[in-house]
Amino acid sequence: MNPSKPVTSPIAVHDVSRHASACLASDAATTERSADVSSTWAAMQNANPDHSKNIRETITPADDPHQAQPYLASLIAQHCDVIITVGPTFGRAIPLLGKANSADQFVAVDSSLTAPPPNTKLLSGSTADSAIADIVQSLTDGSAAHT
Repeated sequence: MNPSKPVTSPIAVHDVSRHASACLASDAATTERSADVSSTWAAMQNANPDHSKNIRETITPADDPHQAQPYLASLIAQHCDVIITVGPTFGRAIPLLGKANSADQFVAVDSSLTAPPPNTKLLSGSTADSAIADIVQSLTDGSAAHT
């Protein structure tokens, strides 16, 4: 041990509230050309009137799935219980995460995915918002992602 260097503990990221979390991810181009992002975000917020869940939105400048992949990986690292993607850029990034993240739950809205991984639910059209609201409402506190 070097006496001139202070001893520091590793930094760990935890959701100290222990509330369940739902995270929305999309790219700026999809946000500009489609109302799906704003309607999905509204459905997520409306499903949480008592603020008992952590709801987050991430809009990035990613232009393709390979650029979107690290953003999705960061949401996994932040222990989102469900990650909701809107548009093809983020939807097509889900399979790029590989089987290492097979326990994570994804919802892809208008993703253009034709063969989603087993942990991914595809949604589109007029029923997407109500399905997303149901998913957010069904999240429970104290899941393994919060420990």
